[in-house]
Amino acid sequence: MPSRLLVIPREIRDLIYEYVLVRDVILIERAAATVPESAIIRSPEFYKRFAQSYPLTRKRVHRRVWLIPRFDLGLPCYKDDPELPPSAVQMTYQLNSQCDLSHQDRIEINVLQTCQQIYHEAREIFYNKNVFRFKAAESIATTFAFLCDRPAESLKLISSIEMTLDEGTNLRGTDEAHYPVVARSTDSVVLRYAYNHFTELCTLLSTSRVRLRKLSLFIHSSNQFYRPVFPSPLEYGKWEAQRMARPRPWVASWVYPLLKLENLECLEIHWKLDRPEICRIADTLALMRQQMLVQTGTERRGPLLARFSKFYGIYAGVLPTKLQYFKWQQQLHHKYQVDVIRTGPREVTVYCADAIPLIHGPTSKCRKPPCLYGLFGKAAGHSLQTTSDKAEHRQRRKVWDRAFNAKALREYEPRLNRHALALMSKLKEQSMHGPVRINKWLNFYSFDVMGDIGFNHNFGMVSKGKEAAPIKLLHDSTSLLTLFSHIPWALNLVMRIPICAKRLHEHMEWSRKVLEHRIKNTPKENDVFSWLLNKDVNRVTPDMNSDSRLLIIAGSDTVAASMSFLVYELCTHPEIQSKLRDTIGAIKPEKSHLEVSDLAEFPSGPPRETPPEGITLPNGTYIPGNVLVWTPIYSFHRDPRYWEQPLKFMPERWTTENPNAIIDKRTFLTFITGAYNCIGQKLAITEMRSIVANLVRSFEITFADGEDGSTIENKSQDCFTVTVGKLDVNLTPRRV
Repeated sequence: MPSRLLVIPREIRDLIYEYVLVRDVILIERAAATVPESAIIRSPEFYKRFAQSYPLTRKRVHRRVWLIPRFDLGLPCYKDDPELPPSAVQMTYQLNSQCDLSHQDRIEINVLQTCQQIYHEAREIFYNKNVFRFKAAESIATTFAFLCDRPAESLKLISSIEMTLDEGTNLRGTDEAHYPVVARSTDSVVLRYAYNHFTELCTLLSTSRVRLRKLSLFIHSSNQFYRPVFPSPLEYGKWEAQRMARPRPWVASWVYPLLKLENLECLEIHWKLDRPEICRIADTLALMRQQMLVQTGTERRGPLLARFSKFYGIYAGVLPTKLQYFKWQQQLHHKYQVDVIRTGPREVTVYCADAIPLIHGPTSKCRKPPCLYGLFGKAAGHSLQTTSDKAEHRQRRKVWDRAFNAKALREYEPRLNRHALALMSKLKEQSMHGPVRINKWLNFYSFDVMGDIGFNHNFGMVSKGKEAAPIKLLHDSTSLLTLFSHIPWALNLVMRIPICAKRLHEHMEWSRKVLEHRIKNTPKENDVFSWLLNKDVNRVTPDMNSDSRLLIIAGSDTVAASMSFLVYELCTHPEIQSKLRDTIGAIKPEKSHLEVSDLAEFPSGPPRETPPEGITLPNGTYIPGNVLVWTPIYSFHRDPRYWEQPLKFMPERWTTENPNAIIDKRTFLTFITGAYNCIGQKLAITEMRSIVANLVRSFEITFADGEDGSTIENKSQDCFTVTVGKLDVNLTPRRV
């Protein structure tokens, strides 16, 4: 029988998981491993005290174990035991028993064992949102054993660890591995089993199996066996002076394993010493600065302040350009004249065509950064576009593909024809009253189309001649994305403030109601949600809600912006407009309005995160793992290395008239490429063919008085999609 918890909506379940599984820290401590009965019979009193001192609360669970000398546990031999206890005993780890914690501070780990579905839903919250703290005694061995026992998917979810390293114990794999000063028969056990598997632990943390973001390391340098003890500060000062005269650097051995960790976002080191080892501290910090703070691999140029915070990108690239960040990226390329520019603490912008297959190609290991796309999902549900997990994206994409294949597009054609005819009729009416703000009407058309084709909803923007209230809410809710997408943590904060997220929540509520109506009423003509909805779906999920918003804005603003800029170019180049009109005029000249089927043969960069192991570009530049990579489409499309006369409007480059004008077609990224390419590109091309062909055929298009196109060039803004500046034109009807 399925758990009753699964009846509750997923977003409520997530809140429950967070309430019962997330605390400030999760304590992991050592415990006595299960002992065979034969050993207990030989030394019953010893093992009784051993179990009492280090109780294991869940004895049947298999966990990794390690050996430590009995002497170091402080447990003596007992006269009543038939035999002497072993020289070494097995230890393991466990979640802190929490007996001394109040009920509200305890975690209910048993929820993970309810059923498979709950386990998979809750483990991401448990591992990702908790800080795992390992107690001081044998902290490194405990950490290593705990991580080695995690399943592969769970291990990748752990984000923060706190542990202690005692320099007084044996540092296996370092120059300071030693015998304790007290000679005893268990010395060989100390060296063989080594308390602190520090080197092995750092090796594990540096692999792609782990995606740790924060490591807090507490170093205790008190009572080290290998260092001399001095009776007075004066004697210590003399020893320090002698040590300074020896070859440098004098570096703490625990630093070298740490240098393997290249992908941490935060490394905290708290170093506790019982004497001022000035040389050792200085040399250790100097090595860490050189290896960890100085850029690795090929030097990447860029603004100095951009290395410290993405606030610089907002200050220099977003605000001064009035939300035209893409132009700032191009300015950086012109300034530094290199193909890889550092634009953030863990962000680079790449201008090299050879990098496109590595970043966007079908076999690319790069993914959408969870730190950015994941926030959108938490705030308003995961749409297809904000799904960063490749496996999940692939499964959802299969469903969406059915909604945009050739068969589905043919079913949408009657609707496209109706909306195109309605727009042409309205533009003829508007042209009688003077200049027409064409970008506004193209926007009305594209939203009407996506509302109708998407989920059978009529916005009626073309017929009413004004923006529908839900669309205004949608635009208002995305206006802050350009500003805060550069600092995702701030976006997360803004989304939690009711007044800031008011528009988003209002639009979510509107789309929920529309989808509820769509679920209850099946349209006569198939729409996109006809393919996305299962027959047994009877309620609106956050992901479904998010998909509806994606469908509207990604399928509308983009098409409207493309057509607006095309009209601008046609007004700027009347000879090309005339040539296009002649070509279109030859298609079904007897018709007053061309349908989609008549135009079937007519010719026609978002950020990614590098994989954990990093990528190496063909020019030898190495980009470390988990780094945000931008491929600025605006810059690629204007780069003379890849396009002949890139700033010239030259439609012939796409035909047989001048094919050599395309030097490297890989940089044509209008619809992106690879696994995350635009799923609606065929529909978008169909819409643009229909409108542009009928617009050019029906009207002579010229700039209105006082209009030169500078506004659409300089006032268009990057707000998730492009918000186009105004474009006023004169539409002179033609006799068709």
